This record gives sequence, structure tokens and C-alpha cells, in this order.
Amino acid sequence: MSRNKIALTGPYDGLEEARRACTADLKETSPELYDACNGYTESLIAEVSASGNAIPGSALTDDKDLAVFRQFIKQQHTEYWFADLNGRGSTADLGWDAFRSLVVRYAEHAYLNAFGAYRAATEQLSQIERSRQEVSELLAEIEGRLDGDSAAVIADGEATPQELLTSAKRTVATATQQLDTAQTEISNAHAYHAVGDCYQTEYDIESESFSDVSLADDADWFLQDLRHRRDRLRTRARWMRNDVSALKSRPAVRDSA
Repeated sequence: MSRNKIALTGPYDGLEEARRACTADLKETSPELYDACNGYTESLIAEVSASGNAIPGSALTDDKDLAVFRQFIKQQHTEYWFADLNGRGSTADLGWDAFRSLVVRYAEHAYLNAFGAYRAATEQLSQIERSRQEVSELLAEIEGRLDGDSAAVIADGEATPQELLTSAKRTVATATQQLDTAQTEISNAHAYHAVGDCYQTEYDIESESFSDVSLADDADWFLQDLRHRRDRLRTRARWMRNDVSALKSRPAVRDSA
């Protein structure tokens, strides 16, 4: 039974199934070469994640960063990996057809990982949006109470301004953690996609050769939009922290504790 192809922006139904199928095909062709390819990729991804933006362009702050980052990923493959991989293929005594099948599937493997990271990043950013709305509502309620709004008189069992502020601080802390997670997934999405591009270019792979991956989406545009969304939410998270800090200093909030 044929599977629907997965694109960068979804729909993601079947993504995990496609990943499992891709991995199974790679292991069936050559478990040793799959382990080598995957080990190299994951080592590179881990290096980017652990670098603290020390890898050239890995902060992904603008188009210049993106170009430098992609060039870094490309260099790691063209100068340090593909010749080794070709030699491993010869040592494994794979025929050309089997070897080509493996690199095509591994390119898909990288793209599927990119799509999964993109999905995870967008989910985290959506959660931050919800957290921002929640904090906004909490702060508005606190302000209403502090301004002496008669409709906001505290009833028995109702949260005090201090308790509401504690909830707001907790939500801001969660949003900050979500932003860090989103940044990691954004970096992963760019890195995995660049790895897929490296394989596609090196082995002259037509996108129509892919069984599970569609490259119909404009990846440059959608990844750029993801970075812009991250930047906007990073600014808003800073505003949230500032607003909460400003309310913490209000005597009426302290007195309600």
C-alpha cells in the first residue's frame, strides 16, 4: 500500500511510519552503512547543539548566518564524509544500484528528521503564544484589582493578586523553557534539511526518487518564517518578564501576600 508523501509543513500523518520504513530499508540494504551515516549526522547535530552558537552561523539570526551555517554543513560532508562513505560502500561490496538506493533513502531520512524538528518547533512556538495570552490575562486581572475595580473584589477562596502573580511568573518561566526548546528544534530543522540537501546534491538525486518525502514546500521561505516567529516571541517573552517584574514591585501586590 502506497504512503502519502510528507512535506516540511505537513500534513504529518504518517511521519513516524515513514521514518520507521526509511530506517528499516536502510538497515536491510546495509546496517553498517546506515549506522555510519546516521552516526555521522547525529554527531554533527550534537556538535551544533552543544556549541552554544560557536558553530559558524548556528545562531541563525539572519540570512547571512543561514548561508554560513549551510556552508559549514556542506563542508563537513564534501571535505570530510562523502569520500569516506564511498569507500565504505566499496568495502561493503555493495553494487552501485544498492549503494544509490541507500543514499537516496538516507537523504529522505535526513529530510524526515528535518520535518519532525520543524513540527516540534512550531508546536513549541504555538504553546508560547498560548502562554503569552495567559500571562496577559493574568496581568490584566491583577491590574484590575489593584486599580480598585469594584467588580474585582476578592471573594472567599479567590486568588489574591500575589497568587495570580505567582501563576504569571510560573507561566513566564514555562514560556522561557519552551523558547529554548523551540530554538533547539529550529536549529535541528535547518541542520537536518541541510544534510538532506548535501546528499541530494552530491549524488544528483531527483526529488521524484523519494518514496516518502515531498520537497514541494518552499523550505527557504518556511524556515525563514519560523526564525522570524521565534524572534518575535523572544521579544514578547522579554516584555512578559518585564511586565511581571514591574507588578512585583507594586506595594499592593506585596501586601496581598
